[in-house]
Amino acid sequence: MTIKSSIRASRSARLKSRNRLGEHLLDHPPDGRPNYYYWYYASLTLIQFGGDAWDDWNEQVRERLIDLQVTDGRRKGSWDHSDSRWGDRGGRIYSTAMATLTLEVYYRHLPLFQQVETD
Repeated sequence: MTIKSSIRASRSARLKSRNRLGEHLLDHPPDGRPNYYYWYYASLTLIQFGGDAWDDWNEQVRERLIDLQVTDGRRKGSWDHSDSRWGDRGGRIYSTAMATLTLEVYYRHLPLFQQVETD
């Protein structure tokens, strides 16, 4: 196997993985009970691959997080932990930190698997 054919095989495997992961995440959208931990790591994984799956997922999770953010009172700007998965263990600080990390994932991490055209 040559280096060039190895790179093509690796690229093909990454594309298959990206497509399967994207399908899975889009089949399990960020609705229902909030799971900030899952949403953060799903976002972190998908941004590495980019593409339509990332665009669709990012739009869904971003809108969901904006809807869940507290907009009034003393807790304005935070995310409630009471009905979220793992929120009872981490509290409001955990929920707010994970939601914020999810919203800023594209500012903190560069994609590792960018498409590069080869001859």
